[in-house]
Amino acid sequence: MQALASVFEQLWEAQKPFVFFRTPASQQIGLYFQEDNLTHMTTKLETPGFVMRSFDSKNSFYLIPAAKKVFFDASKGDQPKSFGYHLQPTKKKKKAHIKNILSAQHEIAMGKFQKVVLSTKFECEIQGLRPISIFQSLENAHPDALVYLWYHPQTGGWLGASPERFLVETKDQFQTVALAGTLPQSENPEWSDKEKEEQQLVVDAIVGGLQAIAPNSDINCSDRYEKSAGNLVHLCTDISLKKGDFSAIDIIEKLHPTPAVGGVPKKESLEFIGTHEGYDRSFYTGILGTIDSTKKQLFVNLRCAALQPNGLTVFVGGGITAASDPEKEWQEILGKSETILQWV
Repeated sequence: MQALASVFEQLWEAQKPFVFFRTPASQQIGLYFQEDNLTHMTTKLETPGFVMRSFDSKNSFYLIPAAKKVFFDASKGDQPKSFGYHLQPTKKKKKAHIKNILSAQHEIAMGKFQKVVLSTKFECEIQGLRPISIFQSLENAHPDALVYLWYHPQTGGWLGASPERFLVETKDQFQTVALAGTLPQSENPEWSDKEKEEQQLVVDAIVGGLQAIAPNSDINCSDRYEKSAGNLVHLCTDISLKKGDFSAIDIIEKLHPTPAVGGVPKKESLEFIGTHEGYDRSFYTGILGTIDSTKKQLFVNLRCAALQPNGLTVFVGGGITAASDPEKEWQEILGKSETILQWV
């Protein structure tokens, strides 16, 4: 993978738009890049390339076209190097997050909403950060995730390993997944009613959104199953939809943000997020992925970080319901931060 690292160094020095990526189960790492600093935007998801949209954007995606591209062989199971950066959040940070959880549960008890996803960010000062090394470790450690390293002068640098497919479009159908509920990786995870309820809210919201544009007979849901994502495991349900008189953009506008990153009901939970989180999520929990002539693969931007001059900003969150235990929720987001930080 030395050639990949060398190409990254050249691109990083030039500060032109580029994105390295590996889609789930692929044996290749793709690189799309530009030789200019033009900003390409799209609303129709028709131009081949890699797209990325912020959490609160309603229409436009940033696009790095596939006109200039290179492919590399993916890792062959080499053991990634864990450098074990240890997050040391302040008591003030923990107190603020738990206060938000308790406020959310108070409003849930009042009937304002059923679930809300509360997030926070950790500013990590890291000397000698090598983004390409983190990308290579993530690519090796998360074969079933979309792993990416993106840079654009308009957005800065981002990297991540998202386990959550938002929408896959093929010739005959659309596919999405309801992913929610999180436990540490173990042989036999013991799921509580809280995690099961949290995941079912996502299923119900996605199906309800799809029913607004397609007949129920065209929607199919799998049984619930467990999906591993690094040091964590989640509950998932696969949902498919036959193609009809609607587009990927129509589905995106109906579903995003799903309860997996927003809440139920959508309007009230998003209002709570806007009032209480106290920061701009930017591209965290937005949408990103690949567009080509035969397939669209879009993901929710989870387990991600923004590159900073002296380190990383790591974004993490978790779903809050009436049954949430604030201390466990805090430990959950610390665990999610390890997806990135263990490879720093």
